[in-house]
Amino acid sequence: MKTSDGKLKSVEIDLLGKDENKIVLVGECKFKNQNFTKSDLDNFLEKLDYVPMTRDASIIFFSLSGFSEYVQENAENYTLVDVDEMFAPL
Repeated sequence: MKTSDGKLKSVEIDLLGKDENKIVLVGECKFKNQNFTKSDLDNFLEKLDYVPMTRDASIIFFSLSGFSEYVQENAENYTLVDVDEMFAPL
């Protein structure tokens, strides 16, 4: 992706779903022994500034060790999936 001054910036997005030419889903996966934190959330949202067509996309986060209180309280428009939900029976 390009920054505002035209330089290339490498951006890693763990999950990207498209429908035709529209991005409909973006996400981040954290499989570490620490909660998904405010810093993780902020870093991910900053990445979206460099990815075109993500403004209306659904956002989902997966975390092996759960989510910090801050993320839980500020994730009303995001889907949070912890390890219990990942492996829950259908």
